[in-house]
Amino acid sequence: MKEEKISKWVKDLPKKGFMTFSLTDLIKKFPDTKRSTIVKTMYRLAEKNEIQSVWRGFYAIMPPEYALKGEIPPLIYMDDLMKYLNKTYYIGLLDAAVFYGAAHQRSQVTTLITSGFSLRNSEKKNTKVVFFTKKNISPSLLQKKKTKTGYIYVSSPELTAADLLFYEKRIGGLQRAFEVIREMGNAFDFSKPDSSFFSTVPLPVIQRLGYLLSLSDETITSSEILYQKAGDAGLHFRFTLLKTVKEKPKKLPRNEKWKIIINQTIDKE
Repeated sequence: MKEEKISKWVKDLPKKGFMTFSLTDLIKKFPDTKRSTIVKTMYRLAEKNEIQSVWRGFYAIMPPEYALKGEIPPLIYMDDLMKYLNKTYYIGLLDAAVFYGAAHQRSQVTTLITSGFSLRNSEKKNTKVVFFTKKNISPSLLQKKKTKTGYIYVSSPELTAADLLFYEKRIGGLQRAFEVIREMGNAFDFSKPDSSFFSTVPLPVIQRLGYLLSLSDETITSSEILYQKAGDAGLHFRFTLLKTVKEKPKKLPRNEKWKIIINQTIDKE
């Protein structure tokens, strides 16, 4: 009987607008029920593909359209999970680029960038969530995007481009970063980011971004705006490598405007 009551409470949550819940919620709702009974009920609901354990002690209710596959897209529950973990976060890198026109760059891995202590990566069936950590996340550089069940925070186009270069080794290298940034070209407006963009994005990343933006007709105007904004912010460029490597470079071509030592050729075709 107790299991039936717990199951009914869980199944009624979507009617009230909730798609997630925690073990703590259940314990508060059913204080006279043994923890083992609650856990056993959750296991049975998961076995029937009615819920999914997406984090220790945190569950998402399976939308009917995903029941056949038996896995819930992370974007559906991620905002609730980050609130549960009390983390500032945003969807980043290739997942963010999809929102701004780089549709064919969609990845099999969902990337979240969070503040504070690092979180362990999560993998459920064919769904993998990878976490990166930043010391400072400026809310002004994020955008709120609607999902099927609510909202999520996504890096702005400008922050997305900067992150693609900062984490370029994680996405397939500079060439791929350039291609994604070029695809996002129409989404950029570097007159929008406030001073937090220049205080939180490393200076060499800004230089590399400005240089790569200058290589494409779709983004050359954005490069000029970024250069002006960087000057207004009082930034002073020093020569830096386009691609970060340990060994000292031999004599290489340089871009004087962005102070870039060009140690990798970018295919612009």
